[in-house]
Amino acid sequence: MGKKMMNIAVRFFALSIITLSMTSQAAWRSDECEAARNKLLEPLRKAKIKECQSDPKNDAAWCERFYADYGNATSAGGGKMNRRMYDDIPECKEKK
Repeated sequence: MGKKMMNIAVRFFALSIITLSMTSQAAWRSDECEAARNKLLEPLRKAKIKECQSDPKNDAAWCERFYADYGNATSAGGGKMNRRMYDDIPECKEKK
């Protein structure tokens, strides 16, 4: 293998390692963010489910399914999205 090819291979390998490291850091931050959000959202979801189930016209299982993702991003129509709740907590902000 020529010197030029070896140099290219080393640079490619180094770039791959850096990319992999950045990807796993982003995934870790994402997991940390989701865990923190779910901890905050769980009592709100339970309250919404309980409120829904208190109406005798509503099926209990339907209420649980309907509010299972309460607080996540939702479609606002016209191609727009409503932001998810608690996206601004420190665990979800990108660390610089």
